[in-house]
Amino acid sequence: MEAYLASRPELAGKIKFLGYIQEEDKPALYAGALVFLFPTLYEGFGLPILEAQACGTPDITSNTASNPEVASKGAVIVDPESPYEIARAVKQLLTDENLRDEKVRKGFENVKRFS
Repeated sequence: MEAYLASRPELAGKIKFLGYIQEEDKPALYAGALVFLFPTLYEGFGLPILEAQACGTPDITSNTASNPEVASKGAVIVDPESPYEIARAVKQLLTDENLRDEKVRKGFENVKRFS
């Protein structure tokens, strides 16, 4: 990934590879994000989806595995192999305040289903 950024200097200042994140630091990172993008091809359960929702961050996640069920209506669901769908979902959440608010609210409701 760092080689990719080296070849795309216009992105270098916008993307940071953080490496391992301590558990106690995750809530601040989630809460500071405008959107949590999780376009995984395979996921056993999808705990990061719930972590982001619990921090009030709207999710975009894959239509694969258990992700739609875990995310429920608290996320925008996309085809993880479609850059167009992913970009459209990011743009929607960044520009449509009503949609953002709805996904945050439904995300908070959703996490109550889990312990």
